[in-house]
Amino acid sequence: MKVAPPSKASRAELIVSSALLLVLVAGCAAVAIHDVRALLPPCPFRALTGLYCPGCGSTRALDALLHGDVTRAFDMNPLGLLLAPVLGYVLVRDALELLGLARLPRIPLTPKIVVGLVVLVFAYWVLRNVPVYPFTLLAP
Repeated sequence: MKVAPPSKASRAELIVSSALLLVLVAGCAAVAIHDVRALLPPCPFRALTGLYCPGCGSTRALDALLHGDVTRAFDMNPLGLLLAPVLGYVLVRDALELLGLARLPRIPLTPKIVVGLVVLVFAYWVLRNVPVYPFTLLAP
């Protein structure tokens, strides 16, 4: 079944999402095959401040996930692991739409959802740097 092509305005967004998906797949393959953690620079925010950013531990979490260790992946970056399926869905949906293979439902991004996500990320950022149990569990 052929799907109607997207409009010109949304086509650019679909191309960007598809490119991100391609980079993500290539990155996952590199992490699964090689130990790329030694090649990556340290987190600039952590290097400057000594604090964890919301993304700290993401590479190690991806490495653990690609090697089947979900528990270790969750320990490295719980928020990233919880949000990964949503990001994956969006990237795959956009790639399928760009290729004209399928049109999957879009996740509505209302202003309330965007504000909620921003608040969630900032709260996670602050809480993972609190040196008191149970917040120490959020640090990678």
